[in-house]
Amino acid sequence: MSTLFQDSMHYVTIGEIIRNYRQQANLSITQLAYMTGISKGVISKIENADTKRPELKTLKPLVEHLHIPYAEIIEAYLLVEPRLEIVEELLEDALLIGNIQLVRKVALSYLKSPQEETDRLLNRLYEQTQQVKDSVLKQTLYDLMAQYARDHGLLQHLAQLFLQLYVMAQQKEADFESAFYLGKNVLFYADLLPAEQQIQLYQHISMHAYLLGRYDESILYSKELLQIAQRKPADTIDAYRTLFYSSYALEDFQGAKEAFICYSQISRTSSSEHYRLMRALLEYRIGNKATAIRQFKKCLTHASRKTILAVVNQLMEIYLDYGHISNISSLLEDKDLWSIQPETYLEKRSYGHFYRLLGQYYQQLGKFLQAEQSYLHSLICYGDYHPQGKQESLNRLLYLYQHR
Repeated sequence: MSTLFQDSMHYVTIGEIIRNYRQQANLSITQLAYMTGISKGVISKIENADTKRPELKTLKPLVEHLHIPYAEIIEAYLLVEPRLEIVEELLEDALLIGNIQLVRKVALSYLKSPQEETDRLLNRLYEQTQQVKDSVLKQTLYDLMAQYARDHGLLQHLAQLFLQLYVMAQQKEADFESAFYLGKNVLFYADLLPAEQQIQLYQHISMHAYLLGRYDESILYSKELLQIAQRKPADTIDAYRTLFYSSYALEDFQGAKEAFICYSQISRTSSSEHYRLMRALLEYRIGNKATAIRQFKKCLTHASRKTILAVVNQLMEIYLDYGHISNISSLLEDKDLWSIQPETYLEKRSYGHFYRLLGQYYQQLGKFLQAEQSYLHSLICYGDYHPQGKQESLNRLLYLYQHR
């Protein structure tokens, strides 16, 4: 039997499901009792509906030995079992099964429980959902809760759920740009979020804007983050760093300098990777080329995975600008540079930039096949993360095709 309903007037009870599967297996109650260790009397009472809500721990051996799809038992249970703790257990089981429709059905039954206020039920389900590992099931639950919160006018819950859906959407490479607009929608609810979640929102969207090359917006959101997180130095460090790089990208070097000064005052260290890198970038932009190159080389010596690509890219840009091609050759000998498998959006964007510069390097050497391959690799690395960078790589590739 594969459906909960026999006809429009009569639903299949738990006992009927057990009996039907037992009979299909040609087993007597005595045989089933022997196989499962559950007494004949208990099985008989379940089948005859004398026990309308048998314990799950009693049912599970019967389900296992009779090969009953557990989803059928869960759906039947929902019709007769109102206790929240049991519905929570059913939800855990549904999540283990991984059936999206079943998860939605159990979660909705949980939210509709008359035993608790909707506000408290949403809180409990939200906390449980945060522990779910499967991203599809987690999104299913967040979507369901968001719809339920909207229908019941619970805007604070809606804001929290939209935030989590936005953070999850950022992880999907194919939807990286559309996820940004989802984040902007969450901003309409920002005032309803507690301070910690407001900080989380602005951290994500300021960096998101930066990665997409929306530097003006990144600056705006970084400044909002500074207003919210002004009493939490660790969070303002991130804001000043993003503010620096966005200002620098717009060639607002005065703004970048101001962000750097604030960053250095809060970080209280001149040995951090980003401190060295930002200082070298500013030196280069005020015309201190030799000093900047020395500082970039020092950055390279101390660089970790977090900054090595940014340092290498900047040195390559300088060497290309000044025709120091031989210096690029020695730079490319660094084995660490080639061992990184880009994982984060920032790393993928940085690699897109690296391969674009590498294409320019090969083009200047007259190695057009390597240049073509580098530009193509740049397009792949950029993906949907940085439309402007992707367009520049495409333009250089087209120019190469037309003029080589």
